[in-house]
Amino acid sequence: MPDLSGKLRGWLGRMSGRPEKPDGEPAAARPEKRKSLFPWVILLLGLCGILLLSAGDCARSQPAQTSEPASALLEEDVARLVAAISGDPKPVVALTYVQGEEYLYEFDERQTAAGSEREVARYEDASGRDQGLVRTTRAPEVAGVAVVCRGGTDASIRLRVTEAVATALRLSADRVYVTAKGAD
Repeated sequence: MPDLSGKLRGWLGRMSGRPEKPDGEPAAARPEKRKSLFPWVILLLGLCGILLLSAGDCARSQPAQTSEPASALLEEDVARLVAAISGDPKPVVALTYVQGEEYLYEFDERQTAAGSEREVARYEDASGRDQGLVRTTRAPEVAGVAVVCRGGTDASIRLRVTEAVATALRLSADRVYVTAKGAD
């Protein structure tokens, strides 16, 4: 079995610029002093090991769930977009959905004498409640949007808001309705 420590010293010697004799011993030191890379390599390997161990813990933990549903966040994003275009600080945005948020759960499978059984994987959250382990959350599918904003009667603002909202939500423009506030 080859001497790994000798090979490592030889490799480190080549990396630090010190040539090596054929028998594996480093050549005589040059007049200028060079620091050894060996302690730095050991330190780097140690840090990599610590990172790998901590990454394992992160992979097992449950991802943080937002307290606000995706539909409310989506409405806020569209409202900010409309406010930036129309200049109205508080536009009203209403989204309708074909389907709401969908949660896909992780399953545990067990082999029994009668076959295999599947049940939702469970975990205990920080408050001690037993919950299903969510693998993926699918965003709600938007059917249409109604926007009420200042300047909604102006054709150029209406067009810009309609195109921006349709593009952001991947809808056709006929699914976006823009109108003015009552005092406009």
